[in-house]
Amino acid sequence: MRTSYFRKGISALLAVMIVAVALFAPLGLGVAGSGTQASKIADKYTAYADEYMWLSVRSTGGLTTMQSSTKEIVLSVTNTRDGNFTFDEAVLEFEDKAGITYKGGVSAETNFKSSGDSVEVRFEITTSRFCETGMKDFRLVLKNDGETVYTSRYFALSITENVVPGDEEEHGGVYINTVDVFHAIYPESGLVTGSGNTVSFQVFNGSSTALRSAKIELTLPSGIAIDNGSPERYLGNISSGDTATATFNIVVEEGVADKNHVIGVKVTGLDSKKEEVAFDKNFYVPVDGDGVIEEDGPDSVHTPILMVSNYNYGGGSVLAGSAFPLEISFLNTSKVNLYNIKVVVDGNGVFVPVNSSNAFYIEQVGAGETSTHTLTLSASGDAKQDALPISVSMSYENKNGETFSADDTISIPVVQELRLFIDNIVPPYEAYVGMETSASVDFYNMGKNTISNLRVTAEGNFDVFQSNSKYFGNMQSGAKDDYRFTMIPREVGPVSGVVIFTYEDMAGVQHSEQVDFSFEAIEMPVFEDPWADMEPEPVKEAIPWGLIIGIVVFVALVIGAIVTRKILKKKKEKALELEDALFEIDEKDDEGEKESK
Repeated sequence: MRTSYFRKGISALLAVMIVAVALFAPLGLGVAGSGTQASKIADKYTAYADEYMWLSVRSTGGLTTMQSSTKEIVLSVTNTRDGNFTFDEAVLEFEDKAGITYKGGVSAETNFKSSGDSVEVRFEITTSRFCETGMKDFRLVLKNDGETVYTSRYFALSITENVVPGDEEEHGGVYINTVDVFHAIYPESGLVTGSGNTVSFQVFNGSSTALRSAKIELTLPSGIAIDNGSPERYLGNISSGDTATATFNIVVEEGVADKNHVIGVKVTGLDSKKEEVAFDKNFYVPVDGDGVIEEDGPDSVHTPILMVSNYNYGGGSVLAGSAFPLEISFLNTSKVNLYNIKVVVDGNGVFVPVNSSNAFYIEQVGAGETSTHTLTLSASGDAKQDALPISVSMSYENKNGETFSADDTISIPVVQELRLFIDNIVPPYEAYVGMETSASVDFYNMGKNTISNLRVTAEGNFDVFQSNSKYFGNMQSGAKDDYRFTMIPREVGPVSGVVIFTYEDMAGVQHSEQVDFSFEAIEMPVFEDPWADMEPEPVKEAIPWGLIIGIVVFVALVIGAIVTRKILKKKKEKALELEDALFEIDEKDDEGEKESK
């Protein structure tokens, strides 16, 4: 019984202590371990710092390439502080290097001794045929004696699909795919019996991609052969817009008919999928032979032929909405003179003549001779970007007044002008040294074509927390967007730099525009404390919570002991009273028994 009461007293005491701790713990006593959690969060956001920070790395060219191609990337490294810096190795680190190889870097030790010292680091990037398209992030790492001494911010290499001739329908008809062959002979009046003749062919690649491992092969008529050689020539790789030339020495055997003979030309090559691309064309070549003209047979020419032998429009393409000179050469492939030649040039509603008619007159073209005429045309501003045809119709007479006609077609690549309008840069409201601020600029696609792979970045004499480069992708005609960039001024004075826009047209040709800016940075102002002169209020002494808690616990113990003692005393007194009562009863019973006896 006594033990039960004692346990109840101890339980009450413990309850009082628990309540006291719960009430007073939040008032000032920290919890162990909270500092460790804060340390973990700080570690997570701690920025990486290079051993030497005062370098500026920027790309001096477009960071765009295609599948199955090679691209040179040039990075300019500049020292922005007066201080020595040395490196002897430069490498690129790609986050995803699948399908990408590179070579280059630096070949000797480079030393920077003062601000403004710079060097260009060149790399040759090669992409595989099936390299994944899109943006590939990479950064420049500089090393010295095998140890990393600098790591740049990330750049992005844009890899696009390598479109080959024949894919124009799949890709919306926006790619220019033209392959053509032109020829020249010597003697110009016609090949002669024996050796000393030459035939030259120019292969023009007007497609949007390279023609690889190109080869030209001739098919010659009977009696005409290659002089001690092969009818094939390897032309190598012909880049987009380039021309390759092959010249053949020709022997004309005795007895070959005096007429125009047909020489067949076949051009073959490989596209980016390593599939064969072939192009065929026939040429009528006059031969001053010592044989008789055959009346029958596939090589006989009974009708005098006037044909377009060459044309030139002043470059690789024509800008929509602009005028250009079109020079056309006409070759009389027959053995007779041709007279009263009328030529009509039909631009099919896309090309129209400027200040002249679309028809002109040539009085005479001698046998085997060429006549050249130039007219000015204008390409429609609404013309789609493609290789667009022009029809050339010719009517003429021989010396007997007999009339003949011939038709030919030429094609001219038309490109639409890209019009990326860049608005004025909106400066920051205030720019303080050491504090992050921002600026913005609006831009618009005011052209008729989509701008592809648009990327914008800002560079200058300022620091940043993260890269200012932003990829916008494709921008449709008439679209508007904005670019915001951040900066941390390094020192008081002008904060200058450049916002660079890089993008591609529909043919994959890269363009770049940039806008300069300059802002003034000032020191962070120091604000005076209006309460600095006032006397500080007396500091209230801190409440000694530890002492109070100790007193409360002591008092609780004392009270518990007193209560327990009183309970035990009362129990003892009641037990004695009960014993006395029982004793008296026993005495009375004994007395009654005695009296009854």
